Amino acid sequence: MKRLTVVIVAFTLLYLAGPANAAGLAIAAGSNTPAGPAGVAGGGAASPKSFQELDTNKDGKLSWEELDREATRIFNEHDKNGDGVLDRQEYDLIPGKKTKFEDLDADQDGKLTLDELRRAARERFYRQDRNADGVLSEEELRSSPRYHPQAGPLMGIYF
Repeated sequence: MKRLTVVIVAFTLLYLAGPANAAGLAIAAGSNTPAGPAGVAGGGAASPKSFQELDTNKDGKLSWEELDREATRIFNEHDKNGDGVLDRQEYDLIPGKKTKFEDLDADQDGKLTLDELRRAARERFYRQDRNADGVLSEEELRSSPRYHPQAGPLMGIYF
């Protein structure tokens, strides 16, 4: 009987922790998925930042500079060997749904430089800026074919 009670309590705790954990992750990622730029989650990777976290000047829009600053931080964080490039293994460790490595590696040398990443991101950024005001609203980001509810806004533009 004691064993059955312990099993029931354990399953109840797991059941109750599931929604709380999922809610916490959704909040941390701005209704996007977990795993690694805002706080550190499993494996030392930070989770995707929400729109509000990326909007550092709190104007309700994301500028190129706001996105670029965070993407540079992520790039440097994942350049584990400090050589100034991301190889495929380092890139694969960046959490979230991402563009294929080959599509970002413009010179196809098996290394992704920050310049290659910025070039692709700038093109996507300005394509998403539907009203050509030089910033992205949350609505513009959500209308992107690259928008994925389980990835932070940065991932849809940069990675």
